[in-house]
Amino acid sequence: MKRLRIDYEEIKERENTMFNSINKKILVNIFSILFLFNFLLADPTDGCELNEGEIFLTSNGEVIYNIPTDIAGYQFNVDGTTANGASGGESQDAGFTVSAGGSTVLAFSFTGATISTDCGLLTTLSLNGEASGLSGLVFSDASAATINVSYYSGGDDCASGVYDCAGVCDGSATDLGCGCNEPGPSGCDNTCGSTAEVDECGVCGGDGTSCDDDGGDDGSAVTDGCDLPENTIHLLGSGDVIYHIPSDIAGYQFNVDGATANGASGGESQSAGFTVSAGGSTVLAFSFTGATISNDCGLLTTLSLNGDAT
Repeated sequence: MKRLRIDYEEIKERENTMFNSINKKILVNIFSILFLFNFLLADPTDGCELNEGEIFLTSNGEVIYNIPTDIAGYQFNVDGTTANGASGGESQDAGFTVSAGGSTVLAFSFTGATISTDCGLLTTLSLNGEASGLSGLVFSDASAATINVSYYSGGDDCASGVYDCAGVCDGSATDLGCGCNEPGPSGCDNTCGSTAEVDECGVCGGDGTSCDDDGGDDGSAVTDGCDLPENTIHLLGSGDVIYHIPSDIAGYQFNVDGATANGASGGESQSAGFTVSAGGSTVLAFSFTGATISNDCGLLTTLSLNGDAT
């Protein structure tokens, strides 16, 4: 009869080898799961990683975006801190003027240029603290139509995936063509904020005097904004823009016909602390502090013109 020789040391070594192999596989699986979990939770760093129609502010101040529509201008608020500057990105490449002050960032082009790259870096903000996000998103295309844009919220925070024009999940804000949650076009001229009516001469926004106008100068030319019909403005030969608007004005924009402007100063705009940008044929005014022009009529601003405006 043969005796069975048992090598306990060899058996123990094999057991240890098997145990170590199993533990190694378990640890590899655990680390793989943790890596995938962290990857899924990590904030995006490239705009092309976002869903279409989204923007995101990274921790280092970069505003990244994925908007497959040419962008002609944009505005948003910085939440949780303030900004004192903006530079770089597709905004700078497109020649945009980017104003960043307080919590408001506003960007546009005096030349009508647009941002045509679908995704990437929009601009980089210089922040005075740690921001919690962006809100009040307003983006427009070359025809001044609103582009629906929302703020990236981390993926699963909005179960429906439906955001309103303010970027709120399942929100009720709507855009009727004049900005998010603003009234739609009105008046006989069908423009935003208009209360214009057709006068007895059939003129939209008229004051009823054009029926008897023989084309001559009877000395009654208006030089004071308070003599204008309500909700009208007028450009004098001196460059003065006079107005009669019985509503507080938070901002305005218009084009100069027949000439160009290289500056603007004075008037109620300056008194209210507005920032007034005048370049080419475009004049744009707004307030970083939320101030408004409350006087119903008078001198809005004075333009420095290159040529005779029509």
